[in-house]
Amino acid sequence: MNFTTIQRTLKHIVETAFERVGAIGVNPNRDWRALLLAASVLVVLSGIGSGLMFVRVNSGEFAAVAPKTPGVIESIDRAQLTETLRMFAEKEESLDILRVETPALVDPSL
Repeated sequence: MNFTTIQRTLKHIVETAFERVGAIGVNPNRDWRALLLAASVLVVLSGIGSGLMFVRVNSGEFAAVAPKTPGVIESIDRAQLTETLRMFAEKEESLDILRVETPALVDPSL
């Protein structure tokens, strides 16, 4: 299939699709103006819609997120705190051992 055949096929499709609309294809300048006008209207409408959505989200009317955790911690879980402190003490001991005894192979997970 060469370019001329493709061009003729596309022209035929456009002509049959828009044969009811008498304005398309008669005057190229008018067609470009109509296309530019339609694109401009879509851009303006998109801008207005985006601005309205921004105002709604900014005011909290739309997509408002409630805080998940309270601002004040009422109690501390002692068991979890003790376990966390023990874990850090173990890591500190292993780090001190690694500082003294340099391993032959470097482990990136440590």
